[in-house]
Amino acid sequence: MNITEVPAYNRILVGTDGSVLAEPTIVRAAGLAAANGADVVIVCAYTTLSSRESASQEASAAQVATLGQVPGAATATKALEEAVAIVEQHGVRVSAALLVDAEPAVALLEAAKQYEV
Repeated sequence: MNITEVPAYNRILVGTDGSVLAEPTIVRAAGLAAANGADVVIVCAYTTLSSRESASQEASAAQVATLGQVPGAATATKALEEAVAIVEQHGVRVSAALLVDAEPAVALLEAAKQYEV
């Protein structure tokens, strides 16, 4: 391979936290996947909320110690579903959509290993 050649991607790994900053990242990953005929693995890291926190409507990012980690599985599920819809709107296959109860970096690294990204 010469220095100007860029290998084609087979699979793109992208994380989401459902924030307004996550959407352009998902769109970029979908566009890159579409251009390369690749599929996408989407990861959403979350933290489990106590039953009291879940019952209250006040669960917010301030309750999460780690940037990019979604508070609660329900909120994470919504963020993941939105990311899947964005990728599919670009005509790209989602090979996996993962909810992971872990810190974002750990979740992404584990998904990268598992899906050989």
